[in-house]
Amino acid sequence: MMSKAILLLLLFSLSPGSPPSDKIAQPESSTLERELASNSLNKAKLKSREAAVRVEEVWGTGYGSGAYFKHGKLHFVITAHHVVPSGGPVLVISPTGEAVPGMVVFRSPDADIAVIAISGMQTRKPMPFKPLKRPVQPGEEVVYSGHPGHHLLTQTFTGTVTGYEVRHGRYVLVNSYIWFGSSGSCLFDKRGNLVGIVSAIEVQSFATRQALPGLAWVKSITDVDTDKILLAVEQGGPKR
Repeated sequence: MMSKAILLLLLFSLSPGSPPSDKIAQPESSTLERELASNSLNKAKLKSREAAVRVEEVWGTGYGSGAYFKHGKLHFVITAHHVVPSGGPVLVISPTGEAVPGMVVFRSPDADIAVIAISGMQTRKPMPFKPLKRPVQPGEEVVYSGHPGHHLLTQTFTGTVTGYEVRHGRYVLVNSYIWFGSSGSCLFDKRGNLVGIVSAIEVQSFATRQALPGLAWVKSITDVDTDKILLAVEQGGPKR
């Protein structure tokens, strides 16, 4: 988000570590297995790109990114809470300029997540809502799409989970490309499972206005009761 973005400028040293549980398995991968993993990631990239949207508050000046989901008859967008802090009406915008009104029906400042109920979109393809049930592991590859910058061009990036930051709140650290407006982007694994939401960015230089290598600070979807998300959309969303 431009005006309200959380930006980390190497203010403190990082101590990435493994999640508290789940041992990290490191089996040897054959060439075929690596090719299959790459193909799966490419499919996830395409799907996340087709679901990526820009999110703007109607009465605000900032913006961020998000992803469009469908679960049964429910249509909704997930973004970061700090992208839509007022909880008021928002616009969900596609790269072609389609603008759909939405309403925030679920939000958690601690988990930095907000859910926007919409009636649907014509120019975007929703992702199935498949939240990851376990903590993501260091070394896993992820993908996200968003709208960093002042334009509606969709940008898609892959990244690698480097570890966890737990001293300043629980964050998943992802080595990828990031910039202003990345906040709210949803990260997916190669199977299309929702891993988490970009909450903050950390880069070493601001000499350019394009996406740069850096760390994405991601709030894990495992920190949220996803059943409450679906209930909130069902109760507060538009009737179809």
